[in-house]
Amino acid sequence: MENWSLISLCVLLGLTSRWTVSFHSYSGAGKQPMFGDYEAQRHWQEVTYNLPVHEWYLNTTNNDLNYWGLDYPPLTAYHSLVCAYVAKLLNPEWVELHVSRGYESHSHKLFMRCHFYLLTLLNLQKYWNYERLKTTYNLLFLQYLFKVKLFLMKLP
Repeated sequence: MENWSLISLCVLLGLTSRWTVSFHSYSGAGKQPMFGDYEAQRHWQEVTYNLPVHEWYLNTTNNDLNYWGLDYPPLTAYHSLVCAYVAKLLNPEWVELHVSRGYESHSHKLFMRCHFYLLTLLNLQKYWNYERLKTTYNLLFLQYLFKVKLFLMKLP
């Protein structure tokens, strides 16, 4: 039981520190023309929501790669797409193609930070069941290590 209390305390401190930091500003706030990393994350949602998948990484009239071009692997892009669907439901202005460049509002900042907070909670859930699933985790790790597809992806 002591171990569970220590883990709970660490999780609580980690989540509290993330939430506390979320009340502060961010790099590039209000600074044109790029507006910082916050805008990069928002812009990736705009791009993934409005453009077909085959255009996400191409420089086109609708996707200026010099303006926060998507430069992360596709899994990250799909994460941005899922977030964009939620953003579109809450406020369509957040992901309007071209029009939303540099969009900054308190409600959008709260949305961006809350979705990060939620993902952190989802990632933490695996630790609560770790002891029960220790053997399964070890097997999954071995499966990952010996997955042939991962070796092939690294070939030039």
